[in-house]
Amino acid sequence: MVSGSSLGNLGELMFVNPTDGYANLNVGDFFVWYATTDGAQSWHRVRVAPGESILELAPTHHELYAVIARCTKKYVCTDYRIARSTLTASKWTTEVVPKPLSAGNFALDVYNSNVWANIQGPQSPLLFASNDEGQKFSELSTSPLASVNACNLIPMSPSSLWAECPTGMDVSFFLSNNAGAHWTSISRYAYSGTGGGAFDPVSRSLAYLNFGTYTGRAKDLYVITDSGHKVTAVGNLACTSTNYLVFSDATRGLAICQKNGMEESTYLLRTSDGGRAWTKVNLS
Repeated sequence: MVSGSSLGNLGELMFVNPTDGYANLNVGDFFVWYATTDGAQSWHRVRVAPGESILELAPTHHELYAVIARCTKKYVCTDYRIARSTLTASKWTTEVVPKPLSAGNFALDVYNSNVWANIQGPQSPLLFASNDEGQKFSELSTSPLASVNACNLIPMSPSSLWAECPTGMDVSFFLSNNAGAHWTSISRYAYSGTGGGAFDPVSRSLAYLNFGTYTGRAKDLYVITDSGHKVTAVGNLACTSTNYLVFSDATRGLAICQKNGMEESTYLLRTSDGGRAWTKVNLS
C-alpha cells in the first residue's frame, strides 16, 4: 500500500465479499482509501476525481458509494456530494445532494439502490431518502433521530432500518420498518455512550444491546424483538468495555471483552445460546 507503512495508520477495513475490500489509512492531514479486487493480494489507490477527497465509503453487494468533498485538510471541507461506482472503484458517477447535506457532517447508509442520509440540523434532525441510487432525494418529515452530528443507520432491507444515535454522553436507538418514514424508540433504559457497551442488529426484527458496566442491573446484555417494542435481559458480559459485539444469527455471537481497562485484560468470548452464557475462546 503506502511505502514504508506497517499499517499502524489503518483506520478502517471492510470487505463486501471474499475478493472485494477497502481500507482507510490516515496519511498526514488526509484520509486515503485503497481497494482490492483479489482478496487483499494487491491494492490500488481509490480516487474519484482530481481535487476530491473521499470521506466515507459505503458498499452494497453490487455498488460502492462514497461521500466526497473538496478539502484543504482533514475535516476542513466544502461542497459535499455523493459518488457511486462498481465495486472495483474505478469509474465514478457523482450526484448532488440536498442543500442541508452539502455543508457536510452527514452520515450515508445504503442498501442496494436505496440511500439514506441524515444530519443534525440547527433546530431538528433531518433525514433524506432516495430509491434511485442517490440521483434524487426526498426529505422524510418529523425525524426523531437527534444526534451530535448524525446517527448511524444500519439497513437490513429496503424498508427495515436500525438507528444508533449518540447524543453526547448517552446513545439512543430506533427501528423503522417503512424505510425511515416512522420510527419506534427502543431506548427503554439509560445507556451511556462512554459505558463500554455495544449494539448489534442481526435482522429486521432482532438486535442485541450490551449496556456495559454502568447499567446498575444484574444482567447487561439485552435482546430486542417484537419490532423494537420488547427489550429482554438475557445475559451478562460484565466487561469494562465491550470493544466488539457481533451475532451471526439469533443464537451464535462473539464479543471482544476488556475486563479492567487494561489491554492485557482483553479476550474473546463466544455464545451459542443467544447470549445467556459466554465462554472464553482460547486463541493459543
